[in-house]
Amino acid sequence: VDYFLVIDLPVHPTGMAASRSIPLWTPYDPEVFCDAGFARDLPVVFLGTIMGERVGALRHLQAQGIPLLTAGGCQQRGWLAVANYAQCYQRAQIALNLPFPEYQLKGHVFESTLCGALLVDIEGGAASQFFEPGVDYVTYRTYQELSDVVWYYLEHADERNQIATRGCQKAHARYTARHFWEKVFDTIWPTS
Repeated sequence: VDYFLVIDLPVHPTGMAASRSIPLWTPYDPEVFCDAGFARDLPVVFLGTIMGERVGALRHLQAQGIPLLTAGGCQQRGWLAVANYAQCYQRAQIALNLPFPEYQLKGHVFESTLCGALLVDIEGGAASQFFEPGVDYVTYRTYQELSDVVWYYLEHADERNQIATRGCQKAHARYTARHFWEKVFDTIWPTS
């Protein structure tokens, strides 16, 4: 093996494999995952498999009265076609990333930001290696802080939109499928 393409874990191998590892993100087509200009009529979305810690977080949000759409889960019940999946993020005001396990770099990070939704992710999570907390997305530590953050940004649309716009711009400037392959080829066959 010449190189390891590490897509969903920010933790890199040690020893000899470390120098041959290329830390990456899931490559998405920016023609599909983009801000399509739809009305943002979905207040909060979580797209993915509901298991583990996600169950407690989502139950807490529902108990707090937060308007929440859950769907998706690529390999489980509730699977959505790619265009419908992207459209949920394109219509979302806020998109939740509930990583399970916490250190995993989930595709939600890039799917939601590419589509222009405000990403809400756990503090210290893998998203912080690609985006700046408080600038490109917002964070939480506890279930209560999660619901507080979500309510705050539902009620403060201008701040929500500013952060979501910066996240979307950064995602399109750095983390599309084209950028993914450029990084791979630049690492394998450097031009200088």
